[in-house]
Amino acid sequence: MLHPGPYLTAVFMLFTLSWLMACSDEPESAEQQIRQFIATGEEYAEQRKISALKELISENYRDERNLDQKGILRLAQAYFMGHQNINLFTHIKDIHITRPDQAHVTLFAAMTGTAVDSMDAFISLRARLYVFELALIKKNDEWKLLQAKWRRAQINEMLNDP
Repeated sequence: MLHPGPYLTAVFMLFTLSWLMACSDEPESAEQQIRQFIATGEEYAEQRKISALKELISENYRDERNLDQKGILRLAQAYFMGHQNINLFTHIKDIHITRPDQAHVTLFAAMTGTAVDSMDAFISLRARLYVFELALIKKNDEWKLLQAKWRRAQINEMLNDP
């Protein structure tokens, strides 16, 4: 049986930094839109909103383990059932806009049962850290997760990020 933690984390890591989006008359840049997309997903994951998460994942999603949109959502639901509290600690390493409708995001993420508000708090928890490579696609003015790859990461990889 597949362990849902890393899979769910892949979905959740799409979702950080909503506070970065301030009101402005200027149109949002693609990077700002992606940061908002990630923040929204993080919020949905922490609130355990499967139906809302589904809206952030492309119907064409497929990962390296051959999970599709329904498969990744089933794993998320299983994780929710087994974990009462979900808190995400994330760090976006890079957002690379490859085309106006495609982007690649590299981020570090960990899930914990307690809130993490600083790097020191995260380190003291010794939570499992993952690095994610996310492929996003923009369709009808909305970013969606198209593909995710991940692996375990060491804290020094994130701390040495320029």
